[in-house]
Amino acid sequence: MSEELEELLEEIDFYAAQQLWDAALAELEDALETFPGHPELLRRLADIEGKRASEAPPRSNAPATSDEDESFALAEKLAEELADGPGDRLGSDVIDVDAVFAQFKKGVEEQVGADDSDTHFDLGIAYKEMELFPDAIAEFELAMKNPRRECMCHTMIGLCYVEQARLTEAIGHFKRGLYAEHKTEREDLGLYYELGRAYELLEDREEALHYFQRVLRRAPDFPGVRARVDALQRSSTPGPALTLDDVDGAFGDAD
Repeated sequence: MSEELEELLEEIDFYAAQQLWDAALAELEDALETFPGHPELLRRLADIEGKRASEAPPRSNAPATSDEDESFALAEKLAEELADGPGDRLGSDVIDVDAVFAQFKKGVEEQVGADDSDTHFDLGIAYKEMELFPDAIAEFELAMKNPRRECMCHTMIGLCYVEQARLTEAIGHFKRGLYAEHKTEREDLGLYYELGRAYELLEDREEALHYFQRVLRRAPDFPGVRARVDALQRSSTPGPALTLDDVDGAFGDAD
């Protein structure tokens, strides 16, 4: 399995573990464009769609009018307009993108209250998927006003900073998430895992191994953690010490 596919699967598993089904499915769709028909991606697709369907409340005949539905409709409209923008005229693509996004945000501000933490969280997810990281972070900070969202918002802000290679800021938010008053066992483990990944990217193997091992002790089946612990332990194990015979043999070969 390629390193790119492994990273995509870890991202999908992270969203699924937090029951962020829409985000997990969006990642899966992107992954299937890169790896069409891959059996592991198809297996996860069926699994996540099944879990989302089993947890979805019964649908009524009335059309959906919730703020959450409106926010995702706006996000989809933005993505379509950005994708269809005229990019063949010199400089027009940048101007059009800025104008469309400014209009989109104005519409959001008019429809979504500052205290609507659920919708701001969903908008943060939508912005993150579009790689609009500063705007995603701003939405997660608004959603964080709800104490029950604090842990997950710190996690998502940290992931945005990881995407920008701002690992120090990412680690700071992951650690702040650990001190959130309301968090589940899975959220707690997810933060330790993301701390391990951030330190791994910083090439601090000792710290990375510390956090991955904390996850492994509490949840041996946590996706990807055992492989990372094994890899770090192998890379940090010193080779056998040279003996005098080895040194003499090396000089003898040189002669």
